[in-house]
Amino acid sequence: MKNLIILLFIWTSFAFAQENYTSRVKKFEYYLQEQGITFENPTLQNTQIESLLLKAEQEHFGDEEKKSKFIDKAMMILNDSDFSPLQQFYLPLRILYSIYADDFAPSEYDLQLFIDIAKGKRIKIKKSGKESSFNINQVHPAWTATINKNRWQELESFFEAGLSHTLETKYKLQDAQRVLFFSKIKDTATNPKITAKDAFGVKWKLKWGREVFTEPVANRLYLNMGGKFTDLVYAHPAGNKGVTLILEDNSQKGSCEHVNTIALFKSCLLKSKYKFRIDEFIEDSGIITEENAQSILSSLPHGKKKYRTKNLYGRTYVTFKSSITEFQGEDVLIRGGPVPFSLLGTEYDDVAKSLIVFNLLIANMDNKDQNNRNALLYNPIDEQYEYVEYQHDNGASFGQMRRPRDLNAFTVGNNFFKKKKNKLIFKVFRYYKPKLWNSTSAEEAKNMARSLLQLSDQDIDMAVSSIPWPNFMQATFAYKLKQRRNDLLFAFELSEEDIQIPVPNISFDLSSPEAITKISKEFQIPQRELQMAAQQGHIEDSVIKKGEIVSCEKSIIINLLEKHRFPSGLERNLRGKWDFKPLSNCKFKP
Repeated sequence: MKNLIILLFIWTSFAFAQENYTSRVKKFEYYLQEQGITFENPTLQNTQIESLLLKAEQEHFGDEEKKSKFIDKAMMILNDSDFSPLQQFYLPLRILYSIYADDFAPSEYDLQLFIDIAKGKRIKIKKSGKESSFNINQVHPAWTATINKNRWQELESFFEAGLSHTLETKYKLQDAQRVLFFSKIKDTATNPKITAKDAFGVKWKLKWGREVFTEPVANRLYLNMGGKFTDLVYAHPAGNKGVTLILEDNSQKGSCEHVNTIALFKSCLLKSKYKFRIDEFIEDSGIITEENAQSILSSLPHGKKKYRTKNLYGRTYVTFKSSITEFQGEDVLIRGGPVPFSLLGTEYDDVAKSLIVFNLLIANMDNKDQNNRNALLYNPIDEQYEYVEYQHDNGASFGQMRRPRDLNAFTVGNNFFKKKKNKLIFKVFRYYKPKLWNSTSAEEAKNMARSLLQLSDQDIDMAVSSIPWPNFMQATFAYKLKQRRNDLLFAFELSEEDIQIPVPNISFDLSSPEAITKISKEFQIPQRELQMAAQQGHIEDSVIKKGEIVSCEKSIIINLLEKHRFPSGLERNLRGKWDFKPLSNCKFKP
């Protein structure tokens, strides 16, 4: 009887949550209808839309010049005659939605999370038996008509040229991000991050935690498959080979609004929304002095005067075992807000409908509207703007629901999908699934799946090499991505056979002092503990078995890497709700 009552309560709550979610999604469309904008026969209604945009600019942005510029310049671009009639009608409304997103987009995401977990449904794509064309014009805001494998480098060059022009000095992204200056602790999303500036005053985000080794790979794959823009994120190695963060000066008393000591840095992150314990992620910290400045600030570029070496004596520095930076560059990148996956023209958009394929490739579980964004790319040299839409925050990928960022849960082959007569069933559970994808057919998805034919082994290897994981982890990650690509090609009948890649098995020899010394140096783990394991008879250490990462109880190398080098885990995975605790101690049992 008790179980029956609990079940009844769950389904009652589920029904209420579903109704609540649906009504909030529709709220924006109702608002537009109140303004006299209808969707039965979409035509450009400039006066009404521009009036609403002007109202949004006044209500939401006030004197924020850059946000006002976003609306003005975006509307100028959208008057381009190359846009189709549907784009000319819907894109201004998508811009409006992105401005009003906090009012109209679902904010109580925990309700939708509850809904999707309660449903427990896998991804199913129906076969319709009809051919589908894939019509993308060159001005589509999110996707390219032809795949450009150099898009990441082109974006870097574009922003570097613009900032070099604005700053009147040579600006290189790779160099500028090596030394950053603390600004403030962020209070958005779920992953711990701060905002910082480089020596030229250009804004960056600095992040830690579970997505350091997933987001850089996902974003590079997104561009490789045809995306026009994505967040430029960079994963960094440990110590001063990675990022050095300089805390604020001592001109005023330290606080969580003016973090100028390592003690405040730790305590303020722990008190923040993230409740993040940074201790295990710190590689080194101390005070910059005249004696040590040359080594600590060896990567500091010649930027603004206040960021020159002599002006930094007495400041606190911090380096990390792992971290990720995200380029913000507000002088050349003007960000808007969320744009919808499932309304305002997406039902007519081949890209929006077929993006399910990219997200199946990376097993992205977080496809909520909040993670679909728009932005303006600004070129200050010719004062031209480009409006783009893109998939943002791809870090909750490469795993399964409740186990994101977990390679052992990143399935391939029969554990990933199966074919039925009238549908494809992908064994993927996710937190959010755009309603639009419920109507995506296998024939429509097949059009984007064709881009996988051009996603080469080398492309995947290069994406995976962007993260400073041990070589055996990179090899396993690449294997699963290549196999998953092959699985998708077979599922969508773009490959005549189900091509299977050799499953990796990787182990290391611990039978000699020379071998132990080599492994200790390669992975920067204690030689003594490797020797102790060998003395206990553990002379061969398997780190990968049948494509799976060996547990820290069975592999001394995995054990020591998690303990000393990778605080968010390798075989294990530091969970978001437990960021205030380090990974638990793992006892090696040879």
